[in-house]
Amino acid sequence: MQLSLCLSKPAQHLKNPLMAASGSGSIMWFRKGLRIHDNPALEYASKGSDFVYPVFVIDPHYMEPDPKAFSPGSRLAGLNRIRFLLESLVDLDTSLKKLGSRLLILRGEPGQVLTRCLKEWGVKKLCFEYDTDPHYQALDIRVKVTILFSLLLFI
Repeated sequence: MQLSLCLSKPAQHLKNPLMAASGSGSIMWFRKGLRIHDNPALEYASKGSDFVYPVFVIDPHYMEPDPKAFSPGSRLAGLNRIRFLLESLVDLDTSLKKLGSRLLILRGEPGQVLTRCLKEWGVKKLCFEYDTDPHYQALDIRVKVTILFSLLLFI
């Protein structure tokens, strides 16, 4: 199985009018660039795809409260940053609604969530933005390893 780096069964209402008329589906994994305009990863996800599944994965470690923190929030994000993230997700979903789609917000370890979705939806293209931040670089490696290991188990 060839996987191009790029989640529950897809619903027909998620067919996105942005997408080309030939090919199969792809997953657009939103992370920091929570916008549809000027988004190269989203543009790549749409090329040759009948469907694009816009996904945001909430990593429980990101939201886990830190009892030792000086202020409310988690070890990785303060309360205001978490609030801004949630407001940005609502804005992204609103933009996607105008195009006939919806944002799928899933919770769990990103590698496991994305692997499950790739398998269940029969999607072979996972797209996401490149990020130079060390946290996201490490996350990218973990997700790729999880997906590749999972694929090896099912060959």
